[in-house]
Amino acid sequence: MKGRYIFGRAAIAAAVLLWIINALMWYTGSDNVVEAFTSNAEQYGNARIIAQGKYGTVYLNDNAKAIILEDMADKIGAGRYTIETKRGQDEQTTTLYQEGTNGSVECSIQTIESKAADQSIKAEQYFTVIVDLYDCAQAAPGYADIVDDIFAKYGIEPEMSLSYYGRKNEK
Repeated sequence: MKGRYIFGRAAIAAAVLLWIINALMWYTGSDNVVEAFTSNAEQYGNARIIAQGKYGTVYLNDNAKAIILEDMADKIGAGRYTIETKRGQDEQTTTLYQEGTNGSVECSIQTIESKAADQSIKAEQYFTVIVDLYDCAQAAPGYADIVDDIFAKYGIEPEMSLSYYGRKNEK
């Protein structure tokens, strides 16, 4: 009699567990159990999008770089940013940066100068966009598409990575 009682409790526990899993799947609109249990982690985790590409061997003055960076920021949705330029021996990097509660955006244009065989200076331009999303990783694919569109506008096929990682407050 005692074995039958334990079997009955186990059957009830299994039925309750299946009911909870089914309710969770219905609530999240997912088709499988793994997706139902991991959707919360995707929603509140962090994400980082990094895209880089060569714009070309052209000269861009500081004003042109600022216009391009402001266009990138506008497409991403950054509005209160700072732009600064750092100069090195044969390179210059102009960076637009904004830090917010839900993430940060960094867009930069790096100019690398070198002398050609005819002693003329050639300037190669490289674009980089880094988007960090804090506690809203579900938005990452949408931002990756926006970043891809930005590069497509300038005729660049970027090397892009999308990474998901732990929550902002985790150590």
